[in-house]
Amino acid sequence: MHPFDTVIVPTDFSEAADRALACGLECARRGAGRLRLVHVIEPFETGPLSPLRYTPEARALGATPEDVVGELLAEALRRHDLDGVEVEPVVLKRGPVAEALLRLAGSLDEAGPFVVGRNRHRGLLRRRRVGSTTEALVRRSDRPVVVVPAPESTAEAPPLAVRRLVLAEDFSPAAEQAVQPARTWAAALGVPLTLLHVAEHRHMVVTYDTGLFMIETVAPDPDLVARVPAALEQLFENAGGPDVPARFLVREGEDVARELVAATEPGDLLALARTRRERSERAGPGSVLEKVLRRADGPVVVFPYQPDPPSPADE
Repeated sequence: MHPFDTVIVPTDFSEAADRALACGLECARRGAGRLRLVHVIEPFETGPLSPLRYTPEARALGATPEDVVGELLAEALRRHDLDGVEVEPVVLKRGPVAEALLRLAGSLDEAGPFVVGRNRHRGLLRRRRVGSTTEALVRRSDRPVVVVPAPESTAEAPPLAVRRLVLAEDFSPAAEQAVQPARTWAAALGVPLTLLHVAEHRHMVVTYDTGLFMIETVAPDPDLVARVPAALEQLFENAGGPDVPARFLVREGEDVARELVAATEPGDLLALARTRRERSERAGPGSVLEKVLRRADGPVVVFPYQPDPPSPADE
């Protein structure tokens, strides 16, 4: 099964969603050429005070919210080159948005990612968490989720063509499991794969005989760091999957998320694995994944962690 059999692009008709549509179309061209552009009509959009009812055009035509959304979807598609892609506009009438999107994905037999947009925030707003719908999909989807940030400027939007896939590898079960889908995606995109490990400089509390203490930054053992590329290569070989060109790199730093973002270049698709903890709705902000999604200037794909089913002896 191709990783891009059917690409699902949710839209709220924002600039970020339009950017995600461009990325989704590129993914679809590399796969089976199918894309679903989806808008979920929320309860406030169907009520008597809905802004979809009170636009001049809607009032003049007596149009329903469904009619207006259908036209907005068509307008969004007219801004893009659809050559080679079969696009199905979808209007869902049952919210909440994330729940409706997850139900749609669960009803499809075809594989394929969600491709969602992320609005940019500046100043203090930059510390906000990722948008609620995007966050819910990242946490709960059994499909990969590609998060595409809106460009800094519509006049100078960088190209979306992927030239390299960079997988953040920390040797956790989720990250190790992500190597195989990363190889599959790299092969489908026709790009090389880089496995990147960040050796973290950790903060430790050091207590002195006088009773005083200080927080010191402790660098990892240089001998261990030197062995990381070989360990990454071994992990790559053991994972299986399509044969793709691969590199194995290590960086050092105090902030893992900052190092991952700094290691990417225009044209890179950064990939991370979602851990079991990050699937929980109660997991707080501050994880490497959440920080990367907020800070990244380019697209980020999140591979879901699929724990092995319990053996009969464990049941």
